[in-house]
Amino acid sequence: MIADVLINISFAAGGIIFLLGHLLYDAAFLSESKPSARQVILWLGLSTLMLLPVYLLRDAIGSMINSIGLLLYVSILISTVVFSWSLEKQVFMAALIFAFSDCFLLINNFFHGTVLMRILALLIYYGSLLLYGAALWQRNYRA
Repeated sequence: MIADVLINISFAAGGIIFLLGHLLYDAAFLSESKPSARQVILWLGLSTLMLLPVYLLRDAIGSMINSIGLLLYVSILISTVVFSWSLEKQVFMAALIFAFSDCFLLINNFFHGTVLMRILALLIYYGSLLLYGAALWQRNYRA
C-alpha cells in the first residue's frame, strides 16, 4: 500500500518499494524451497532476454539510469515468478498475477497509459495478494 501511494508522488520511490516487496517475496519463497538449477537458468535467461526490448524502447524509457532500473526491476519480477513455481499452485499464480500488475504499471508509466490501466493494475495486484493469502490460510488451517 505504501508503494501505491508513493508511486503517485514519485514513480521511482514507489518502484523501489515495490522492488523491495518482490525481494521479500523472493526471500520467503527461497526459504521454503531452494531453486533448482533449471529455475536459476530460466531466471537468468529470461532476464537476459529483457535486454533486447529495453534497448529497443530506450527512447520511451528515457535515461540510461531508467533503463538499468527497469532491467533490475524486471529481473526481480521474473525471479519472483520463477522461484514460486515449485510451491503451491495458488502461490505461483499469485506471484504471476503480481508480476502482471506491475507490468501494467510499467506500461502505464512509460507509455502514457490511462487511469483505467492504473485501476486494472491495482485490482490485479490486490487480487494476487488475496490469492496468496488464501494459499497461506489453506496451508495453515487445513483440516
